Amino acid sequence: MPENFIKEEVERLYDRIRAKIEHEDNLVNQRIMWMITLQGLLFTAYGFSLSAEATSLSVSSPIKCRLFRH
Repeated sequence: MPENFIKEEVERLYDRIRAKIEHEDNLVNQRIMWMITLQGLLFTAYGFSLSAEATSLSVSSPIKCRLFRH
């Protein structure tokens, strides 16, 4: 009987620890996904701003455009 009790207690303890580890893994996963999403949005905005700057330089003055390319 005591061995059975100890085994059940160990299993419950294992389940609780495993649940906490899974919870922490989910938190890390969510934070990484938010970071990747934000980095993608920032990279896209940076690309659009470079594209707009190159377009405005080519329209306004060919000399500025040559300086921008080199």
